[in-house]
Amino acid sequence: GFGADTARDAMTHDVAAVDPNAPLDEVVALMQTGRINSVVITSAKGVEGIFTSTDALRALGDLLQRINAAER
Repeated sequence: GFGADTARDAMTHDVAAVDPNAPLDEVVALMQTGRINSVVITSAKGVEGIFTSTDALRALGDLLQRINAAER
């Protein structure tokens, strides 16, 4: 075939994973230094979700709103 035929062929194999209780600042630092857009959230139960750059921006927006509200 031409290039990737399956998801397995096209997927990223070197995946960053963190515990669900990892502090957000550590997760964001991992994403920055690794220049990655998502981190898999894993626990003893298995994969619990994915934390993406969109999630990081949402958390930043929430933080900025709380700061602005506290300054009023």
